[in-house]
Amino acid sequence: MKLPNHRVVSSKKVALPGLTLIEVTLVIVVMLTLIAVFFFSARGYIRESNRANCLTVQSKIKKTLISYGNLVEPLEKGVDYYGHAAYENSFGQSPNCPQTGGGYSVVPTDGEVVVTCLDNNDTHQ
Repeated sequence: MKLPNHRVVSSKKVALPGLTLIEVTLVIVVMLTLIAVFFFSARGYIRESNRANCLTVQSKIKKTLISYGNLVEPLEKGVDYYGHAAYENSFGQSPNCPQTGGGYSVVPTDGEVVVTCLDNNDTHQ
């Protein structure tokens, strides 16, 4: 016996798997927000790491010049020693600021050596 070929029609709509336009838009907005936060954070991190590196170079300049003044010849107050021969053994050349690529002003004063980044006009302290 053969059964008749009947189609069953339902009034219910079957939900297809997938995302709605609103859900896709929200996902894209969240991703773009996270990317923007990452870029701002990365920029700040790079700026602060360059600043820390500049402080390290300034400290090395101070120590080099103080050692030179104690071991080789006394330093004159008020004279800029940037590019002095004292740096050849420590740096191989005159050091530059890692943040800007500029030079430093290295001036001995009473009891200390003041190192200033020329591009930023700052001691980064």
